[in-house]
Amino acid sequence: MIKKSLILMLLCFSIYAQTRVKFAAFDGGGVRGVITLEIIQAIEKYGQFSLSDQCAGFGGTSTGAIIAIGLALGIPASELSQYYQHLSSEVFAHGHPHLFHAQYDPHRFKEALLQLFHDKKISPDICLKDLPKKVVLPVLCLKDPENNRWEIKLLENFSEEGGQVKVTDAVVEVTSAPTFFPSSNGYIDAGVVVNNPSLATLAHAHQYYLMYDENINIDLLSIGTGFFEKYIEGNEDWGSVQWMTPVALYHTAGAEPLINMMVDVSNYWITKLCYKLFPNSFHRINMKLSKNFTLDQVSAIPEMIQETQQYIKDHESYIQKISQWFK
Repeated sequence: MIKKSLILMLLCFSIYAQTRVKFAAFDGGGVRGVITLEIIQAIEKYGQFSLSDQCAGFGGTSTGAIIAIGLALGIPASELSQYYQHLSSEVFAHGHPHLFHAQYDPHRFKEALLQLFHDKKISPDICLKDLPKKVVLPVLCLKDPENNRWEIKLLENFSEEGGQVKVTDAVVEVTSAPTFFPSSNGYIDAGVVVNNPSLATLAHAHQYYLMYDENINIDLLSIGTGFFEKYIEGNEDWGSVQWMTPVALYHTAGAEPLINMMVDVSNYWITKLCYKLFPNSFHRINMKLSKNFTLDQVSAIPEMIQETQQYIKDHESYIQKISQWFK
């Protein structure tokens, strides 16, 4: 009787192990995406696996969407990092600050993206449905025709309708960050409200996979692009000038503290919710930065990479633990 029970337990464990589904989600952050790619490579090194092969799908906001699409296409993280740095240099080296127009040319970005597709022998007309992995890419719709208001949408290939979107269109739409790029097809970068796509990715994955098997366990690895400490000491009695100024009047709060507060708290709150809802199936890596690197600061990429490598070295045991958990 004991032997039969043991066999049954082992069988159940085997079934559970076979139905474990893994996803990874990547924050927005402009050129700070190099931080994400360095961490991915470290995880792959310690875990002795390819994240692209290991995952059933990826979520990504803004620059994280570029990484998500690249991994979904099977491009190795090390190679993707090289393309990513070249893409950043091509796009952000030709901007002109302007009060009434976007700073950068979206056509230059799309041309660089198409060149990557050409180099990898990927069709420029590939759609989300053609990707070998699932993707969830938050985007902000400037006018939802159903209720005449702005709304968060998710570009995805879980549904037949969602899969019809061209990959190049999706990437341009989700990276159209206000003031940096003009909107595309009525969409802008969702990083202003959903910079951390973890919850959106988990929700879609659960809805999709649990339709087929309620015993499936979804694990999600979330990787941020780093954070810089911002806070207000004590109480405040500020007006619109202090809350919205583009100049850092108070060094601990930074410039435009109201906007930064909303974005930062949104990211952190999503992380806390994921840990509460999925305590055994969610882990996140997001390193503290020594300075507030801007989204288009291409010249700081070597410094960001160096900081990330130092972070990985200082937190080697934690990175190894995450790698083994996700293996």
